Amino acid sequence: MDTYIPQKRIYLKSWFVLLSITLLIAMLVWLAWKFRPNNETIRVPDTAVAMHHVTRSVVSETIHARAIAIPSSSHVLTALSGGNVTQINRTASESVQKGDVIAELSNHNLVMETSSRISFIAEQISNLRSLKLAIESQQLNSQLDYSEAKYNMNILSRELAKKRIISSSGYIEENQIHNLTDKLEHWQTRYNLLREFLGSEMKASSQHVQVIDTSIEELFELKALVSQGLDQLVIRSPFNGVVSELDIKVGQNIATGQTIGLVDQPSTYHLEAQIGEYYLHQIHDTSLVTATIDGKPYALTVKQTSKLVKNGKFKVKFEFKDLKPDTLTRGQSIAVNIQTTSPDKAFITQEKAIVNEGGHQYLYHFDPATRIAVRSKVKARRLGNKQVELFEGVDREMFVITLNNNTYTHSAFIKVAAND
Repeated sequence: MDTYIPQKRIYLKSWFVLLSITLLIAMLVWLAWKFRPNNETIRVPDTAVAMHHVTRSVVSETIHARAIAIPSSSHVLTALSGGNVTQINRTASESVQKGDVIAELSNHNLVMETSSRISFIAEQISNLRSLKLAIESQQLNSQLDYSEAKYNMNILSRELAKKRIISSSGYIEENQIHNLTDKLEHWQTRYNLLREFLGSEMKASSQHVQVIDTSIEELFELKALVSQGLDQLVIRSPFNGVVSELDIKVGQNIATGQTIGLVDQPSTYHLEAQIGEYYLHQIHDTSLVTATIDGKPYALTVKQTSKLVKNGKFKVKFEFKDLKPDTLTRGQSIAVNIQTTSPDKAFITQEKAIVNEGGHQYLYHFDPATRIAVRSKVKARRLGNKQVELFEGVDREMFVITLNNNTYTHSAFIKVAAND
């Protein structure tokens, strides 16, 4: 006996798959039609378009940039010796004169160590001075002995001469003559010894004293140098200027070599600006540059142009030509206008002649003979006065049109009719 097996109904599922495929194909066809290249020629009246020219000329442009005020001469204030801040005498943006005390520090260990060194040096100076006095005293005593020997020798010589005259008459005993002769010989011997001694001693003593004097001078210099260790606790301004930064407070512990601030010379300020690399070969030392500060114009000169391009920009340094403002501060942002001239001629047209679509730029090149405008892809860069420079897609001067109605800007060809 045969068994009946019922068939599955698959008709509904098949129809669903077929319908999905049909819808997908229809959507693809519609997208292809939507984004198809449109090579149709659209006819528009001449009243619906405006005519422009693409001309080739030298590009003269004014660059508007922001420059930063930077001092050419500045001094970094650092703590030559560590310590605690005990007093702050100046604040940021305050004017200072050379030598003015900006801040004072305290360091007990440094004071004790410096005082000990100064005391030791003073003791050495005192010992050398005592030695010098002893040498000079010995020289004086030797000179006095020499003078005394010479004096006694002269006295005895005269007395002996008198006695000998008298002794010839028999009034003086012979032993007196002998005593005087012995004394005279004694002082003559003493005189000769002292003269020889002084000759060598004076030379040696003078050299010794000279060495002592030199040593004393060196010790005084060393003492002054050691004393400067205490001066390191006093932070002073190195020149006339302005305290542009001061990052300390009373009671703060400052480490040796730590930076605590800056002192700038206002008379040395210059400006620096970051300019787009497109103008790298258009800015020269002859470019006309002006800066507006507090509503007043100041003439600038291009001092230096960096050839290093970083992140699409290069640095230009400006200096004030004649007058310089007195109100500049470090990091101040200033509006700068730079008049540039391109070294080569470029193609220029009106900014409104460019059609921007899908991230690309186009223009309609118009042929007066056929009165047909063809859409061409270009690359343009905006200039001042509502103009653009065409640096790609154009190789000659030409006519271009713009549409008063942007409905047809996607068309590849536009026929401009004389009469509509």
